[in-house]
Amino acid sequence: MLCVCVSAARRQRQTIIEALKEFERGDRMTCIRFVKKTKKDVNYISFISGTGCWSYLGRQGNAQPISLQKSGCVFKDIVQHEALHALGFHHEHVRSDRDEHVIINFENIMSGFESNFEIVQTNNLGTSYDFQSVMHYGE
Repeated sequence: MLCVCVSAARRQRQTIIEALKEFERGDRMTCIRFVKKTKKDVNYISFISGTGCWSYLGRQGNAQPISLQKSGCVFKDIVQHEALHALGFHHEHVRSDRDEHVIINFENIMSGFESNFEIVQTNNLGTSYDFQSVMHYGE
């Protein structure tokens, strides 16, 4: 049974590494580069298996946790989504011009999650609204 657990942990680690590498190649190529932490690094992201999928928004300093619960969060899009939060990216559906592109049915939002849909004054840098963004919630 130990081999199955080790193998699963290896697959999850590989999923995280591949998701981060895709920022520099592949479908979501960007100028973002993740590098391996060195002993000199004071500020870095640290992937943990916490409760749920979450990250703080923007740099927090020191070891910044990104929670990827083993059962349900270790998928490429979720890894990328949470890593982008750590870099300071908001959800696409909270950007300042959101209401020009989508209608939010607030009555369908689960209690306690309303803040995930509050508009934020964002600098959209002239980019168009991206319905396919990894930072956009689905229906």
